[in-house]
Amino acid sequence: MRRNLYVSFMIPASTSKDAFDGLLLEMNCRSALVYGRLVGRTNSYELRYSDHDPSLDLVRRILQRKEISWSERLEVRYSDSELLALSYLIMGLGTVPVGYGGPRYGTEYDLENACRKCGTGAIQTSPLFVRPSDLPKRGVICQTHSCEILLRGDLAALLTQEQSGEMELRRVHASTDHRPLDWFQLIALCTMPPFSESTTGVVISDQCPECNRDGYFDTPTTPRQLVYCRNDMNLSAEPIVANTHECFGISRLQEPFSKSFLASPLLLVKPQMLSFMRRHRVARVGFEPVFVLG
Repeated sequence: MRRNLYVSFMIPASTSKDAFDGLLLEMNCRSALVYGRLVGRTNSYELRYSDHDPSLDLVRRILQRKEISWSERLEVRYSDSELLALSYLIMGLGTVPVGYGGPRYGTEYDLENACRKCGTGAIQTSPLFVRPSDLPKRGVICQTHSCEILLRGDLAALLTQEQSGEMELRRVHASTDHRPLDWFQLIALCTMPPFSESTTGVVISDQCPECNRDGYFDTPTTPRQLVYCRNDMNLSAEPIVANTHECFGISRLQEPFSKSFLASPLLLVKPQMLSFMRRHRVARVGFEPVFVLG
């Protein structure tokens, strides 16, 4: 396990190169510089350190003295061997999301058991409709802005051959003419119980007062760490993929329904999904630990 602390700050774009080089020299941090880029009229920079690096105190003092605002983000990375020893993992993609899913292009949902106020818990009943032009020309996996995970046909076929369990790979259709595409949506058929109060790195904001299921967000200052109590996990069989009970984002029902936004659960997977992705060298798929206590 590695713990890295990222320090981000911005300085005016008008700052001379000599002045900036002098700042880096004073902080003795050039080797820690991850990136620098122009954002509007300011330059944005990020430094990376081990969270116990003694240089951090110097960097903070200098930024404070020069009245430069900064933010800090802690990132914890686990090795594959550590992740494979766990019961469940959070699966996500480290790539820029592509296009939109959800109800935007006519995907249908069953709202009978969803929250009547916000729509959280709606069950997708039709194929997912996306714009074909939004799908990547290269790569075998992608994620939409509404958090659906899509697998290209060849990868979906391999997953079907090699993995068994409660999940569905549903063919994606074009929003333009409804023709089937060579992409499949990975759908969980089970939902986990609410996570434990021991969970960290998750905050609640503007949550629906009727269902209390949406309004969950990550916090950049504390790494997300989902914790479950084993006694609460009354699943008849441990599925290979499952949704969290909690949904991230803020759901809003609107008319027409295509303008609605539905908060998304996290996708939890068994460690064998990590093995599958590594075996087939699928890049930029990330996995985070889920801890089950008791």
